[in-house]
Amino acid sequence: MVKISKPTLWTKTNRESILGALVVGFVLLALLCSVVIAGLTVNVANITASNDFHYVVQANGKSYNLVPSDILRVDRSSTKQGFAGQQIDMLKIYTTHGFIFASTKDSYYQAALKMVNSVDFYGLQTYVQPGVTLDEVQDESYAIGTSVTARSVVFALIGIQNLIVVAVAFTLLILIFPLRPEKEQESARVISRMEQPA
Repeated sequence: MVKISKPTLWTKTNRESILGALVVGFVLLALLCSVVIAGLTVNVANITASNDFHYVVQANGKSYNLVPSDILRVDRSSTKQGFAGQQIDMLKIYTTHGFIFASTKDSYYQAALKMVNSVDFYGLQTYVQPGVTLDEVQDESYAIGTSVTARSVVFALIGIQNLIVVAVAFTLLILIFPLRPEKEQESARVISRMEQPA
């Protein structure tokens, strides 16, 4: 008589339950990080432009003076909204003082567009100031007007979200291609031999 060892904790059912719970927990943590980041995000109140290529950005109760040399990168994009398919143009502007987002729905869009056109004369989809590296742009990817403390928190949360993405991918990989422990494999082989006809 063949003695079959007792099932281990890492059975197929338990494995799927544990890993499924981990995925749900990771997703909830990522959503919590997104909520906190959204709460710390500062919105631009207004942008005014002068004739001598000076721009004043008002955000978080403060004013920031920008000149064309402060613009590191510009991303232009557009989308359609509503049943009528109204086109919405969007600008993502990375500056030495932080990140600015503007769309045609914003009252300051024309001033933001004028600021962008002062460096990007050809309306490129992506403009990068000559000599500026990706690391320099990423260092200024916080919203303009964000405090130093909030910047540290935002960057930390973004790092956590990146780790969560890796963890979720690894967990799903285990769910799809399970790695069965040695005992479980041995039990499966024993059961298989028992089911074979004599």
